[in-house]
Amino acid sequence: MPVQSSWNRSPLRANRFTPLPIGAVRASGWLGDKLSAQNERWLETLEQNSARDESSLPRAMEALLYVSRVTGDASLLRHTDRAFARLFDLDEAGGGNRSIVSIAPESYVAPRAALHYFEATGDARAIQYALRHCADQLGALVKSAPGDPESLAVWGEFAYIALNAYNHTGRAQLLKLAQKWSRIGLDWTGWYHRFPQIQPMNRSIPSEQLARIAREERAQMIGAVLPFHTHLSLAARGDMAAMGLRACAVKSMFTGGLKDEQAFSIGFEKLIKNHGVAADMFTCDEYLEGRDPSKGISSAAVCETMRALITALWATDDVGWIARYADILERLAFNLIPAAISPDARSVQEAQRVNQIECSAVARAHYSLSDDAGLYIRRPPTDPVASRLFGALPEYVVSLWMRAEDAGLAMMGAAPCVVRHRVDGRLIRLDVETAYPYEETVRIRISCKDPVKLPIYLRIPAWANGAFATLPDGQTLECSPGTFVRVERVFRSGDCIRLTLPMRPELVEVSPANLSVAIGPTLYALPIEARETAVSAAAGEEAFAYSACSEWKVALAADAELEKVPALRTGEPPLVRCSTAQAPGWGVKHKAAAAPPRDPEILADSICERTLTPYAQTRLRIAQFPAWSAQTACELARNAAL
Repeated sequence: MPVQSSWNRSPLRANRFTPLPIGAVRASGWLGDKLSAQNERWLETLEQNSARDESSLPRAMEALLYVSRVTGDASLLRHTDRAFARLFDLDEAGGGNRSIVSIAPESYVAPRAALHYFEATGDARAIQYALRHCADQLGALVKSAPGDPESLAVWGEFAYIALNAYNHTGRAQLLKLAQKWSRIGLDWTGWYHRFPQIQPMNRSIPSEQLARIAREERAQMIGAVLPFHTHLSLAARGDMAAMGLRACAVKSMFTGGLKDEQAFSIGFEKLIKNHGVAADMFTCDEYLEGRDPSKGISSAAVCETMRALITALWATDDVGWIARYADILERLAFNLIPAAISPDARSVQEAQRVNQIECSAVARAHYSLSDDAGLYIRRPPTDPVASRLFGALPEYVVSLWMRAEDAGLAMMGAAPCVVRHRVDGRLIRLDVETAYPYEETVRIRISCKDPVKLPIYLRIPAWANGAFATLPDGQTLECSPGTFVRVERVFRSGDCIRLTLPMRPELVEVSPANLSVAIGPTLYALPIEARETAVSAAAGEEAFAYSACSEWKVALAADAELEKVPALRTGEPPLVRCSTAQAPGWGVKHKAAAAPPRDPEILADSICERTLTPYAQTRLRIAQFPAWSAQTACELARNAAL
């Protein structure tokens, strides 16, 4: 049986919301259909490799746990149970040898997966597994600091496990473990308050040179003091920067200090200010690379940023920030994650670009990811890159609803799902019926055997001006954007709350003279016709390259009206029609679009209406545009006439 939500025990800071057990929220509607393709890919892989021991692939086990629980697929559930049973058997047989690797960089993944398995199933072997590894870590840290600097950078993951296990068991030594990690680990709170990395990494030091110097420093490293270049090589890496945000959220729970509490929000805002692009993500391929939308975004960094945001939803007690984090979270889930996975879930992209005019294997100046990181490579879901991506959307589903401090339920995301929860021992079911984010109306239908009094919190996105909720008795509540609306009443089976979130196309200024287009949480892009070519990746895997075969040098009218074009069929996304013009001076650099030009020269006779589609449906695209004004176009036309 699933373990009920665990609240922060004293002396941890009290939290407003806490996650529901994994499996309490299941995907439905279009979201369920999206995950069904991943289910098929998982089953195909697991059946083809029936002799493989998934317990040796902890990231894959973690992703498999999430997808099996949020879809309820019986075959996947059996595979998941077998994999964890083997993991526990091997651990019990290993005995004291565990302490040798208990503080290695990736050693947090298996106990974290086991802890979540315990929360999903109540299996006592799972919590014992996590507790044994925590005890081994504490013993190892008493003797000496970790020898690998990466362990010092990811300390927040170890502390996260310790704090969650403490909430379940109340064992004081788990608090000591979390505090020990925070003392010896990389000071992420200080890093984000200072945040010296305001320039693209390639302007500071080339990645190859940084890696070489860091290797030399590591050979002479003493204790837990990170030398300068070693520190930089970790803190300025995209996935590590995201895990550092999570470390800040975790630390704030047991220190209670204002500086720690603010580090997450300050850190994220600084990342976006200095390295942000459309969809509220920062560039990293794999180091932080500034605000050019043609720079890569590592899939690992997107997944770790989502995990950090999910943690912040329950680690933070500021309702305004919780609403803000949930806004960002759904933009990543609805745009960047699906764009990195092919529709048949057979190919994944290690690094995507907001402005992506080519996907090819090419040596990209100053980037540290492999040359084929931009290809769509056929990889099984057990692959390290694929397992992160395949786990991201199911983990997001788990966070769609949370338990509130007054025994209510809180809607963090409006995507279609089914929620099962017990109130005073009585089962209540919520069916969230919607095509959101492509539909404005969200219907929450309540099913229960007997009437039940329950507070329900509805998150209203910051963009949803004019939002309102219609209650079962017909009463209408006006809803303020960027906060939660509390609805408390006695609900009866068949009651329905209807939430209306008006969605209008809007221009978003991403950076000076750079614009993007969004409807609600959905980012829109100019789709580029792509020529697909089958190629081989460096490791011999089958892969696909894409090259542009339609015009992409397009600027967007900054003062023109955007027209929302309704979808032809129910459940499909609307399109956006807008005024554009060709910008022939927009160049190409390193086989990628150059940074969008400021005040671009446009061709007056090329002004026309173009249709934008959702970012997630594109392979090649322009989603961050240079801006021009209609007034400029009139002047050009007048000059041409003269």
